[in-house]
Amino acid sequence: MNTITFPSLNISLNINKIAFTILGISIYWYGIIIVMAIVVSLLLLKKRNGLYNIKFEQILDLFIFLIPISLISARIYYVVFNLEYYLLNPME
Repeated sequence: MNTITFPSLNISLNINKIAFTILGISIYWYGIIIVMAIVVSLLLLKKRNGLYNIKFEQILDLFIFLIPISLISARIYYVVFNLEYYLLNPME
């Protein structure tokens, strides 16, 4: 459990890292937040379709490349800053 506090509001919340589990696979809150950010950004871009002479289909094509590259880059960033652990445990 992680505790999130809002001192000025005198509120303290205990939140579990795992939102729920499906078939033995744990779904974490940060994953849900990332997916929601992608969905909201796509909805906003769909609403502004053609605003700067950029079609929504072009944006979708760009997202096909951006999402995997972003996830791979985030993982590389995480591994580089925890390099000692991953050098000792390469299969992780």
